[in-house]
Amino acid sequence: MPRNTTTGVCTSPASSWNPAVDGTPATTADWTALLADQNAMMTGSAFLLTGSTTYDPGSLADGGGATTTVTVTGAALGDFALASFSLDLQGVLMTAYVSAADTVSVRFQNETTGIVDLLSGTLRASVMRAGAS
Repeated sequence: MPRNTTTGVCTSPASSWNPAVDGTPATTADWTALLADQNAMMTGSAFLLTGSTTYDPGSLADGGGATTTVTVTGAALGDFALASFSLDLQGVLMTAYVSAADTVSVRFQNETTGIVDLLSGTLRASVMRAGAS
């Protein structure tokens, strides 16, 4: 736990630094500890979850689409979801949402006015916990 060297107050990594309670970080060490805690919260399993799979969306006609799922352990309905694909999407729109516990659905939607044939690539999904603190 970071300790404010001015007030001697310890704060847990899961709480935010509150200057009214914790005082203003007084030293470089205080700021370093605070930033380390914030980084741990942002990248820790309690806040940011990830998963990936190999996927081939295939040939998508104009107005057509394909939906698949990526397992993201710990994802829950209401969490925020993002997806990325390892290849150029060639104008195809991609959206992601948590569709069930531990599951992110990813939709590829072609609105380019032509046929787009995407090859197999790595589909990654990240979930940011809506209720994480």
